[in-house]
Amino acid sequence: MEKTGTVLSISANGTWESKYGHTMYKYAVEMDNGDQGEYSSSKYTTETDDGFPFKVGTQVPYEFTAHEKFPKIAPPKKEWTGGNGKASYSGKGKSFGSLTGFAASYAKDLIVGGVVKLDDFEAVADRLYNWMDSKDSATPAPTPAPTPEPEKKKRSVTPPPVDKIPFEEIPQEELKEDSGTDNIEAQINAL
Repeated sequence: MEKTGTVLSISANGTWESKYGHTMYKYAVEMDNGDQGEYSSSKYTTETDDGFPFKVGTQVPYEFTAHEKFPKIAPPKKEWTGGNGKASYSGKGKSFGSLTGFAASYAKDLIVGGVVKLDDFEAVADRLYNWMDSKDSATPAPTPAPTPEPEKKKRSVTPPPVDKIPFEEIPQEELKEDSGTDNIEAQINAL
């Protein structure tokens, strides 16, 4: 359950090894609303590391998972929208990461093509981003429902009459034994 609270205390609480062989560092975290739990991380070795999600005295959003023996406290999970392996956060249905990536890519293409100078990269990327963002937030017109097609009449198809043989019959006198092997042997002997 996602909550918000002020961190009262943090203390290192040992290590453990994940099923993937990573050393996980445990921290006991206590919040001002009475929630107490364990936070585990392979990234942060001490609570003073840059980026550590919990700092004493700060109000933070967190996820609390109640458990009789092992309650958990963790930073809220961020929505992953895919792509480059990094999280890209959405707001109002728009993906900030994808728009900025497209804008930067198009601005780069304009520079490579000689249309824009390198010094104008950021301004062009911002302009493209704003344009794409305005198009993304526009409400599309509703798509009309498809008109049902009238039911087609079923036709009965009569197959053509079948001949005994679908090709010309060759008269028996034209069918002679293949004497091609004699001809091949003669050619080999001539060598």
